[in-house]
Amino acid sequence: MSLVTLDYETAYCPASGYTLSKMTTEEYVRDPRFEVIMVGLKIDDGPKVWVPKPKVERILKRIDWDDTLLLCHHTQFDGFILSEHYGIFPKFYLDTMSMARVKGNLKASLAYLLEKYETPTQKGHEVVNAAGKRFADFTPHELARYGSYCVDDVQGTWELFQELKRDFPMNELKSIDQTVRMFTRPLMVIDPEPLKQHLVFLRERRTEVLNTIPGDTEESKLKKLRSNPQFAKLLQENGVEHPPTKLNAKGKVTWAFAKTDPGLLHLLDNGTPEVQALVEARLGTKSSIEKTRCENFLGMSTRGPMPVYLSSSGALTTHRYAGGATEKDSGSQKQNLQNLNKFIKGTFTPHPLRMSLTAPPGYVMAVADSAQIEARLAVWFAGQDNVVEAFAQGRDVYSEQASVIYGRTVDRKNNPDDKIPGFVGKTCVLGCGYGTGFVKMAGTFLQGALGGDPLQFDEAFADSLGISVHAFRGNKWKSERALEDPPATITLDEWFTQCAVSDYVVDVFRANNAQLVGMWGTCGRALDCIYEGIEMSFGVDNLVSVIPHVGLQLPEGVIIYYRDLEKDEEGYTYLGKKDGRVQRVRIYSSKCFENIIQCLAGMVIRRQMLAIGKRYPVVFQVHDEIPTLVPEREAQSGMDYILQAMQTAPPWAKGLPLAAEGSFGRCYGEAK
Repeated sequence: MSLVTLDYETAYCPASGYTLSKMTTEEYVRDPRFEVIMVGLKIDDGPKVWVPKPKVERILKRIDWDDTLLLCHHTQFDGFILSEHYGIFPKFYLDTMSMARVKGNLKASLAYLLEKYETPTQKGHEVVNAAGKRFADFTPHELARYGSYCVDDVQGTWELFQELKRDFPMNELKSIDQTVRMFTRPLMVIDPEPLKQHLVFLRERRTEVLNTIPGDTEESKLKKLRSNPQFAKLLQENGVEHPPTKLNAKGKVTWAFAKTDPGLLHLLDNGTPEVQALVEARLGTKSSIEKTRCENFLGMSTRGPMPVYLSSSGALTTHRYAGGATEKDSGSQKQNLQNLNKFIKGTFTPHPLRMSLTAPPGYVMAVADSAQIEARLAVWFAGQDNVVEAFAQGRDVYSEQASVIYGRTVDRKNNPDDKIPGFVGKTCVLGCGYGTGFVKMAGTFLQGALGGDPLQFDEAFADSLGISVHAFRGNKWKSERALEDPPATITLDEWFTQCAVSDYVVDVFRANNAQLVGMWGTCGRALDCIYEGIEMSFGVDNLVSVIPHVGLQLPEGVIIYYRDLEKDEEGYTYLGKKDGRVQRVRIYSSKCFENIIQCLAGMVIRRQMLAIGKRYPVVFQVHDEIPTLVPEREAQSGMDYILQAMQTAPPWAKGLPLAAEGSFGRCYGEAK
């Protein structure tokens, strides 16, 4: 099989906005202005050559692509050009950008990587001189200089591949190929009707909520919503005595009005109708993500099937997929299917974005979910055998945990009165495994999580479980922790009750999962070993090993990198990526355990995707969920095959009790 290293140079114009920094890859490649200037090629370890536009198609057609591996840096871009404009589909896709992420590189641009790996060829800058030019605008001399730049990129990519491929995990190569195919061979069709209807709804809703804001003009109303001090005043005028606050990075008190701030979200769910309208208006004016995404999907529906962009090892520490491009030079993809709302807010109506993602004629969308995969992996890896057995026997672990908390038998599936206890058990199992403390758990219950309604505990409930709120308040350390960031939406007495009950719930979980809790300490010792340069193996069957001064070795050659691990008076930090930038990241024992479990979960899911992909095309992936296209005539047998694949543990995970559930339908919203 031949290896073809390839790099396209295409026309772009920053002055008119026709550039990857302003457009998605899909928009750019499908735009009427798209034009290939040249392509650079290198076959195996042969000479590097560049081919001008008039000869590109003829040269490319000479290659036997059915017996060819395609290698690029950001293969979604070059591979999409091949399929979209030349109808070419290689046997296998390789991508040095994705490979670099798997290797734990904090940056993945070609220039950075060529310099880091000290390859003989380095990145040039000739592309800057091509801005605004079409092929016809280049003189022969300019074209030759541009061609030299192009083939240097090809040679650099080939040299980088030689460095990255050493000891590279084979399954990760296969996963990269699969994710590139999701983009370069799009199959999913976008139905525009649900999107059009939802855009009308969003516009009407925006007008409705703006009408609740005092002001003479729309602009004056928007100003009050966008300004933190003015928005705080609006809340106070509507009965919120203490609008939510938080400490910023410098330790100063600031307003907690971001879309992810718990206090604001609590007001959205639990405030008076007037307060809820204010918060909804604030979120709607500060961020128009939903409207923009609908418009992007609608635009894409006119251009062709939907290419799905997933970044391999987009989450650098855990190697989980990210839903969009993570490098500036690869563009923003404006889709991120990993965070689509399941329902329209406040209803059980499937969200139009989900309903718009449909199977092509003759196919159904089959969607399966790896049930509780992180919870299962956590107890299996830690040797919490009683819970492993419960999962293996198909028992309801959430109800069993709730039974311990409530001191009676809880059956959330068969007893309607046990809905809330079951929710408490579920939140506990899924939330406490990574060291969550009582303050965070109290806020989680108060906000509502995991599909449950907000839950506020009162003193009568605390008394029913034998919890002394008075004793809790008398504990100096716990009282101080509770007072660090109390929500503004309930009284201080109510908050102490909430914290006291949550403290009890956390304590019960930890007492009932001693081996799991003990594994946090083991992970803390592993961090010590990484820092001190000592070898160590731990976990079930010594599955994970310390690589001194580097990180943790997991199965299949996957590594969790803790680069430049440093120790201070508060613990450890490593050089990582957070909030989109390289910075020092705090790491501690239970967080290390979380990294391991999430990394293992990602490995399991990627294996499942590869197994499913042998028979049916996987069109995208959402956390623990795998949407697949299955021929309509074999919908049920296809669903059975998918579920079987998702209940098969990897060879390194003997005794891991996996489970899966799923359904199929015309579109994503119907299937899940």
